[in-house]
Amino acid sequence: MKKFANKILQDNPEENVVYMTEDGQCFFDKIKADNHADKNEFPEPESFFREGFEPEDTKALEEELALVKEDNETITAVLAEIEQAVDFTKEAPEVTQESDPVVAAVVQLREKHEGAIALIDKVIHALTDDEAVVDEKAEPIIVEIIKIRVSLLSAQAEKETLTNSLSIVQSELDTLKATPIAVVEDKTVEPAGKSTAKNGK
Repeated sequence: MKKFANKILQDNPEENVVYMTEDGQCFFDKIKADNHADKNEFPEPESFFREGFEPEDTKALEEELALVKEDNETITAVLAEIEQAVDFTKEAPEVTQESDPVVAAVVQLREKHEGAIALIDKVIHALTDDEAVVDEKAEPIIVEIIKIRVSLLSAQAEKETLTNSLSIVQSELDTLKATPIAVVEDKTVEPAGKSTAKNGK
């Protein structure tokens, strides 16, 4: 493997180290080499250095690699929490001061969404349930809906009362129209004493 690695380094003068996995794959990027080894359940890749290039010179690279791995773990954890937050079949992740800001924002959006859904359910209940009531904690829109429903029910009751009254009046009018009215002629009758005096003349 060493001989093959030296040939690879000879063909790539800009590189000072090559990483080889158990299946003979060569990588100049240690992260890619590690990922390939992990994916295929190989042991850790072997490092081969250009002559005169000491392994200690890779210390900065290894430190950077450790930071990248840490960042990857953090990103993976954040993505898992975001997936949990947007899955309404699961409980939302708990948000603390240490929580990632993106996770906190997603959880906040979920809470707003759930609040909007709950309000819509209350509105539907207030519109359709005759026994719906409100208390001092009810949302203003629910209170207004209940007030409107009460006003509509009152107006409907008044309408029914007026309709009944009109039916009674109409019935009475129909009865009056059907009853014949006798007209009595008014005759003037002169007193008896006045006509006697006229005859004496």
